[in-house]
Amino acid sequence: ALSFNVQGMQTIMRTRVPATRDRIALMLEAKLRSECKVLEEIGKLPPELERYAGQFDTVPVGVNPHETLLAMEDEFKTFGDLCFRLGFEVLHNKTDIPFLTSDNPVCTYDPREPLLARTPYDHSGDIELIFPLTARMLVRGSSKRQPFGVLT
Repeated sequence: ALSFNVQGMQTIMRTRVPATRDRIALMLEAKLRSECKVLEEIGKLPPELERYAGQFDTVPVGVNPHETLLAMEDEFKTFGDLCFRLGFEVLHNKTDIPFLTSDNPVCTYDPREPLLARTPYDHSGDIELIFPLTARMLVRGSSKRQPFGVLT
């Protein structure tokens, strides 16, 4: 069984990194651009935004950084829920080549896809999670392995 401490660390590593906040900011920016374009199309653009008409694909958009922090709660819950769908194993690297580690080591993908066609963080099919703990040990989670403690 994989400790809840390790799963908690995985969740924090996946969620509390600049890459996650950047992704959230990009999604909020795209949403705002889309909403402004719709308002422009239906003639309901607020007067303070009329000077940007026709430019919503290119005009700089600022996102309140606090909004990205608020979104972290959902990120925690989503990744935590994902962990309960996976069975885990710890793999020990006994080769001379160390595992690659980074400050953003959490990635999930569908292992059935060819390597170059894999889309990270798509949780609709089979899931493979690779989480390096050290250069010599990693946690591997898979939807093909039965989660520990599941009643069947």
